[in-house]
Amino acid sequence: MENVLPLRPNKIERVSAYQSEDSIATRSNTRNSHRIYQRKQVLYCAGDVFKAVYQLRSGSAKASVCTVNGDEHITDFFYPGDIVGVDGFDSFVHSQQLTFLETSSVVCYTEREIDSLLAKSEAFRSSLLRAMSHSLVRDQQMLLSLTNCCSVQRVAQFILSLSKRFSERRCSSVEFSLSMTRTDIASYIGMAIETLSRVLTAFQQANILSIKHRKVVINDLDALRAKAKVDLFL
Repeated sequence: MENVLPLRPNKIERVSAYQSEDSIATRSNTRNSHRIYQRKQVLYCAGDVFKAVYQLRSGSAKASVCTVNGDEHITDFFYPGDIVGVDGFDSFVHSQQLTFLETSSVVCYTEREIDSLLAKSEAFRSSLLRAMSHSLVRDQQMLLSLTNCCSVQRVAQFILSLSKRFSERRCSSVEFSLSMTRTDIASYIGMAIETLSRVLTAFQQANILSIKHRKVVINDLDALRAKAKVDLFL
């Protein structure tokens, strides 16, 4: 049976801390835009016509693409406050699939509403530009990690990146839960699941991390940073 690490930080339901209280969701006057999805449900698929962007309000999700062999490759993970669907702006067709990792809720902004909010809402413009910027930065960081770092560094950087993202949401940066599988994590950071498991076991034996059921605890943040060596995610 596949090992599952639930990806749900403590009290992560609140909106991202780096958004203003006057968030795009509260500013919108749209009706019936709030939607609930269950684990494994898909919001959109690669090739779907772009119709809207979405702000994740609770839960978590993963973005993925399929290789020519039909294998799934994870390209990103999303948490409350994140805006998803911006890949559709390129050619008005989504290039990735968005799948929910647990029961989640989103607020939908149609193309017409996006045009209106871009003209009227500074908060929406800032949030949308920030979402695009964060996506570019994470892509650059992951490319550097895949081309320059060993498996130990990549795992450490991944845990540190989660720590930072949870901290930005006013959640604990050293104790959190995960909702993606180890297969998802291995796909995202570009290694075999057996390699990931060995590195995580070594981190636990060195008392850098504790992993029990759904909970990950960073016991020694300095040691974890030392394992990462290069400052790609921080």
